[in-house]
Amino acid sequence: MLPVVILYFCLIGADSATQLHELFNTNAMKMGFQCLEEVGATEDTLQKIANREIPTSREGMCLITCIHQKFGMQNSDGTTNRAGTLLFLEALKDDPFYSQTKDHFMECLDTVSNDDEKCVIGAKFMECLSIGGMKKGIL
Repeated sequence: MLPVVILYFCLIGADSATQLHELFNTNAMKMGFQCLEEVGATEDTLQKIANREIPTSREGMCLITCIHQKFGMQNSDGTTNRAGTLLFLEALKDDPFYSQTKDHFMECLDTVSNDDEKCVIGAKFMECLSIGGMKKGIL
């Protein structure tokens, strides 16, 4: 099966990666495959997202947005959801890297404009999380 672990999230150390893998493996595959049907994307598109490729196609951008929505990180209108993101991250609260991970997510929420179309917002959110995280050395 495709490792739809929303891989652009913070693989920051063995303990954190283990907790993130647990969190995502429990839910992301199910949600990713549900989203394929909802947005008309292909498994190939899902695999590209799993490989940290920032989607540029409409289907890819809407696929990542759908996954974000299912995790509560984006609202149905596509705007980012700070409270939902914090709730999503709550599962990592006992992780030693929780504070660093949370700060990065909050920075991305503050950076991504909610004025764009909802699928564009999702792609920009993913871009911030993955590229910004790599630049900071937390990915």
